[in-house]
Amino acid sequence: MTTVQRVRAEEDLRAKRLVELRAKRDEIVAAHGPWIGYNIDLAPGLSTMAQGLVGMAEARVKRIVQLVVDLSNRPLSQLRILDLGAHEAGFAIELARRGAEVVAIEARDGHVAKAEFVKEALGLDRLSIVQGNVRDVTSLVSSEFDIVLCLGLLYHLDGQGACALMHDLRRLTKLFAVVETQISLSDRASFSHDGQTYWGRPSPEVTTRPGAAVDVANAFWLTRPSLLNLLADAGYTSVLDCANPVIPALAAFRDHVTFVAAAGDKVDYLGLPDERWPEHIPPVAAPVQGLRWALIEGIRKRRGGGMDSAFVKRQR
Repeated sequence: MTTVQRVRAEEDLRAKRLVELRAKRDEIVAAHGPWIGYNIDLAPGLSTMAQGLVGMAEARVKRIVQLVVDLSNRPLSQLRILDLGAHEAGFAIELARRGAEVVAIEARDGHVAKAEFVKEALGLDRLSIVQGNVRDVTSLVSSEFDIVLCLGLLYHLDGQGACALMHDLRRLTKLFAVVETQISLSDRASFSHDGQTYWGRPSPEVTTRPGAAVDVANAFWLTRPSLLNLLADAGYTSVLDCANPVIPALAAFRDHVTFVAAAGDKVDYLGLPDERWPEHIPPVAAPVQGLRWALIEGIRKRRGGGMDSAFVKRQR
């Protein structure tokens, strides 16, 4: 076979493969509806949604991949990652495409079918799609993961379910977990779990929606302090708030957070006790920030407090 013939044969194979992929994609869409979250390139000229379409989902994938690369401090090929409530598996697919071993857990048939299709189309041998409910995570997976992704999931669970899941995840996490979720801006309701009280607000779920809970009629959105307390109660030792890479449209939401929770060993220093986040902390700032803060500082000093009392130790 001449070079020209070989090139033509390769072009014919690529063209045939493109036709097959498009037909299979359209078959998936006919059975389960179009992709609603992630526009994934399948081959030159073919994507799950539309060529060149980039939105919030792709920005979130970029952010998570950057977090994983930066904070794991090792090549992706050496990482084992768990993606919970994977939806159409956009995060899992991109991480697996870059070499990580990824297990994605998803309950809905349509999302699983789409994820399996993309896995096969891209030849992602290190990606496993497990169909099941995240509540059963400890029975669906048996070993630890370097990194656990809990993205857009926690606020679809009831309070007890959210607490149980975070405790389960800590036992599965070797390095850190990334928790992206909606939070409550008010502490209108509470519940108790393992002797601790958590605050937030109930939120109804429409289980027929493809991005909602599969078996929870009423979810519970934790307040920011309660979520931070839950992560600590579960055994995560440090929690970082992700600011960059920035997603401006997402940053506009006051009720949305992305936390990185480290699965470390607790440091004992001077016998200091573990503190809990209070639900309400009065705002404080240096007096130079303006008249409002100068007045607040003056009042605090008259009551025996103020900035000096917070930072300066007085010997008796």
